[in-house]
Amino acid sequence: MTIRGVLAPASDLKIDIDRIPVYVGRVSFILTALLFLYLLEHIMTFRIRKAFLFPLGLLALEIVALLVSCIVLKEPVAKIAILGFMILPVIVLFIECLFRRTTIGKDQIETRKFLRRKILKIAEITSVETIQVKKRAFVTLCAGDDFLIISNAYSKFPLMVSQLLSYVPAETVSEETAQMAQEPPRKSTDIISCWLAVALMGFILYAQLKMYS
Repeated sequence: MTIRGVLAPASDLKIDIDRIPVYVGRVSFILTALLFLYLLEHIMTFRIRKAFLFPLGLLALEIVALLVSCIVLKEPVAKIAILGFMILPVIVLFIECLFRRTTIGKDQIETRKFLRRKILKIAEITSVETIQVKKRAFVTLCAGDDFLIISNAYSKFPLMVSQLLSYVPAETVSEETAQMAQEPPRKSTDIISCWLAVALMGFILYAQLKMYS
């Protein structure tokens, strides 16, 4: 076998060099995918249920529309003031729920709210307690004088509890929390109530506009 037969032709070598960016791109993609899978397994972010956020946002929009119509139609000041007081808590609640998210990792738990956030280190958590009122569950995480409360208003709450308890020290988990984690409660009455409020406010808005049409 000649040396020429062993060595690759210069043209083939040039092709391989030209393909280096392709190989680098593939390796980068694989590494990025592996990193994403690692983060997906060890760090999860939970948000408030969209099934509740949607009717709540719709309710806020209807109240705003009703308030605007009252101003345009020159309704009594008392009626406008009442609507103004009604819309304030609804909008505040909607904004709080819209921006709230909790990220659970093996090192820390971070809850983000509108313009603020709170972080608890897993190693500093001293107790995990649960208060359950009918279908509403509140999990309290205590770390010294600091604490964090999460509820089943979050989407995928069973997975959230499972992820949380897999990271916190077992001795910090109360008996009530362990029992609740076996069958986390699912609450839907708040969603139903919100949709009923949307229907009622929609009827009032319709009656208001029809009266002046």
